Parts: sequence; structure tokens; C-alpha cells
Amino acid sequence: MIRFLIPVLLLLLLGACASVPEPKAPQIPVPQDFSRPNAYSVYHYLSGSFAGYSDQTLAIQQYQKALSYDPASPQIKQALLRANIASFLRFPIEQEQIVQQLRQAREENLLTDTDLIDAMRVFTLLQNAEGIEWVINDLEAYQRSANAQLIVYNHRFSQSGVADKNKVKSILDIAVDKSFAAYILASIHAPVDPDFSLELLSKYPGDPRGDEIMLDILISKQDLSALSRVFEHYQYPEDAEKMLMFMSRMQQQQQGDIVVQNGRKIIETRDKALIATYAEIAFFADAGDSIHEISRFLIAQPWEPTADAQIAAVLLAYAIQHEDDSLPLEQLCERVTSLDRAYTISHYYLYKNLDSFQSSNEEAKADFDRRAQALIPDPILRDLLLSINYQRNEDADNQASLLFARSLMERNLAGKEEYTLLLADLHQQEDDQELISTLRQAIRSFPNEALFLNDLGYTLLSHPEHLDEADILITKALELMPGDGAILDSMAWLKYIQGDFQTAAIYVDRIKGLFELDKLDPEVLYHLGMIHLAVNDVKAAIDCLEALPDPANHYHQMLKEAIDLTK
Repeated sequence: MIRFLIPVLLLLLLGACASVPEPKAPQIPVPQDFSRPNAYSVYHYLSGSFAGYSDQTLAIQQYQKALSYDPASPQIKQALLRANIASFLRFPIEQEQIVQQLRQAREENLLTDTDLIDAMRVFTLLQNAEGIEWVINDLEAYQRSANAQLIVYNHRFSQSGVADKNKVKSILDIAVDKSFAAYILASIHAPVDPDFSLELLSKYPGDPRGDEIMLDILISKQDLSALSRVFEHYQYPEDAEKMLMFMSRMQQQQQGDIVVQNGRKIIETRDKALIATYAEIAFFADAGDSIHEISRFLIAQPWEPTADAQIAAVLLAYAIQHEDDSLPLEQLCERVTSLDRAYTISHYYLYKNLDSFQSSNEEAKADFDRRAQALIPDPILRDLLLSINYQRNEDADNQASLLFARSLMERNLAGKEEYTLLLADLHQQEDDQELISTLRQAIRSFPNEALFLNDLGYTLLSHPEHLDEADILITKALELMPGDGAILDSMAWLKYIQGDFQTAAIYVDRIKGLFELDKLDPEVLYHLGMIHLAVNDVKAAIDCLEALPDPANHYHQMLKEAIDLTK
């Protein structure tokens, strides 16, 4: 099926109108200007203009104030209308009000072609046929605006289904961005006249979305030779994104053979992102020669852990699928350097053998386990694959994942996912020394990871000899993530331990401004309660205690004892 983008035509044209200036026809009515600008109207108008970049509600308020000081200004009226339209398109409420505003603006000749295109978006959203028709009629007058004429042509074509090639030519003649216009026109015609769409895209190439339309048309026509010629035409590196898009589309359409035929060209790019996609396609196409060529390339190249892991996972899945084949398994296992990529080995195998797993999951899993047991030489990776349980929809049991993550850490190859898993386990074990050691290694690998910095800083608060280091770590974490509740709690508790109770109370207020008390962790509530007591706010401390409903909770008991001492 051809995948076309006509429903988003108005959105695409809106973006084009914002970036491509076009001359206006001289006969377009212009609003009469009886404005009397003054310091107040100019101030609020400029304030609205600045506010419009981030807050449309504030912009509307400022424009309304500006209009109250200069009620005849067409510039202010236009700015207010545009802010109202932008606000409505984001939150489509006050429907009658926006329609009335557009009608009034039309009566006062305030609408440019860009405004009319925005109005078209509003009326289309509201399914307001009357509004759509008068917008189309008004856009007809903008004969030198390609964007306006594209909107009109799309509307007329959707009603009649009849192509007007003379009109298409005139639109392309006036278009500043001809490849964009050709893409839109090709999208319009593709369902009924794909050959004409191909003609347009061939004559005006350049828009990447046009390439996608062309591929969709060729796929729908099953023109495999033309598809192959398209790929042969690409040049690397300038067409790298197009090559990747082509390969992904062929994969989606199960036309992997076309990619395999051009495998040598993909390998010669030495681009591992392209080669990883090629490897996936070759795997699902059972293209053994391609798999071996990719394997030879990978082993001969300098090691790049992230890129290599993606390719190696596919090759190992192929080895498990084709157990009589011969690949350099030990070297491939070494290149699987993340939990995520390790899991994908089994996922590739699962998708390839989905029918078997659906008919008899236990037999299919047993067959996979037998193959992995016989073929995967790395015992840690092998145990991880054997531990995966598809029925529970889990990647692997925790112990096998921990062992794999630790092996990566010992090779200085662990990523954030692996460190996060290891740290969660160490927290459960309450092994402070091992936790601190692992956190230090994680921070050496990821020096700007705020959560790791905060974790180590907070852990060191229990070790007075490391208080200065904890201060440095928590301060840096807060600079990186100033609104994070856990880091704010660490800073509040640090200041409490340092005896700076007033500053600690400031951070408590920030936490309470972000979270309801009953949503906070018991340990955080204990911290907040103790800081409230330190600044003699017993009532607030009691509020924290009441947010801890379980009297058997350790933090509830400690906070209650501290409150009782104040009585």
C-alpha cells in the first residue's frame, strides 16, 4: 500500500510559509491604517512579541493591552489574531470565539496568505465546511504565492479528483522551493496517477520526503529494477541519510533482496550505521554470503563498542539460526558490549521463528537453548541468553544480567544501563564499600551523569571524612538537574548535616513546592521532618510524620522519637 502524507499537507505548508518568502499580488486588499501608536501600545506590543516565543497566553494578554491603547492598529490586531490561532491550535477550546475572530479579521482585510493557511488549519480541525470554502476563495487571489495555490489545488483536487497539469506547471513556475512543491503535488496525485507523481519527483528532486513518496510508488508498482536503480544512484557520504531511509523502507516492505544486491556498495562506505541495517536485512533474508562479508568487515575494522555491538548481535543471531554455518563466534561475542544488544540476539531469533514460538513456546525455547548452549563460547553471554523467559515477557533473570553487566564493568565497557542495574543491586545488599567503588567507576565513565553524582554524594554523607567530597558531588549534580527531587533532598540533608539549617529549609521548601507530602519517599519525609524541627517548625514536622502512615516504618519511628523530644 502506498503511504501518503496528504493529511499533514497544511502543516507542511505552514512551515514553508514561515521560511520561504513569496511576493504578494498587488490586487490583494490591505487593511486601512488609522492607528495612533503611543508609548503604552508600543510597550505592550513589543512585550507580546517577546512573550509569543514561549507563552502564548501571556502574549495574548499583552496584545490585548496594546490594543486598548491603540484600538485601530491593524498590526496589533494581526498579532493578537495570530497569537489566538497559535493558542487554539495547541489547545482547541473556545471554538466559537476563534471562528468569530477569523470572520472579523476577514471583514477588516487583516488576513495575509499565511494567516489564511493558518485559518485553513483551524477550520479543518473544526470540520467547518463554510470556513474552509471562504478561505479557499480568498487564497485564490494570491496567484503569486505557491503555498496558497498548493492549498487551493489540494482542496479542489480532493473534491473533483481531476488533475490540472497546467495549474501544476504554474505552481512550480512560481515556487521558490520547487522540490518541496513537487513533493506536495506528487503526494496529491500519487493515489490516482503515480506515474505523474514520479515524473514530478524526477524533474524536481531534493526533498527527502519526495524520495519516500517515490519509493512508495515504486514498491506499489513492484518495479524492482527501478528501485535498484534508485539505490545505485545514491552517492556516499552525501546521500547517507537517503541510503538509510531506502534500506529501512525496503526492510519494512520485505524487499530485502534489493538491498542485498547492493551489499558491496554498502560495505564500501565503511559506515557502521548503514552496515548494521544491512546486517538486519541480510539476517531476515537468509543472505549467508552477505552475513559472512559483513563479519569479515567487522573483524578487520578498529573496534567501536557501540556500533560493533549492534552488528555483532545480528551476526550471532544468524549463527544460532544457522548452526551449521561458520562465523568467528569468539570475536563476535567480545563485541556484544551492552545488555540491550545481548537481549536483541534472542529477539532477532524470536522474530525469525515467530510461528514456532506461537505454536509451541516451550519447544521453540528449548531448541533455542540447545543451539545457544552449543554455539555461544562466552559462558556469561550464553547464560544470559539461556535465562531469557519469553512467557514472562522478561529479558532475563536478574542474576544473569548482573553477571553480564559486571563483566562489562570489569572491561571498562559498561554503559549507564549496566551501572544502573549494578547500583540498584548494591543498594539492596547495603554494601557501602562496594557501592562507593562502583559509583566512582561509573562517574569516571560518565562524569556528568547527575544521578550517579548524587548517588555517590548522598552515600558519602554517611562517612564524615568524605563530607567535603559529598558537597562537591551533590552541588554538581544539582547544577546539572536543578529540579530533581532526589538531588534537592540530598542537598537539604547535606546542609542539615553541616549545621546550616536555614539553607536546608530553603531546599525543603523547593521540594514541597514540587511534590505532595504523601507522594514522597519515607526517607525524604524523615529528612524534611528533621529539618523542620531544626528550625523549630514542629507543626510542619508533624505533617511529615502524618504523611508516613505505617507506624512500623523505621523512618516513622525515628521522626516520631525526635518530635516527642520537643514536648
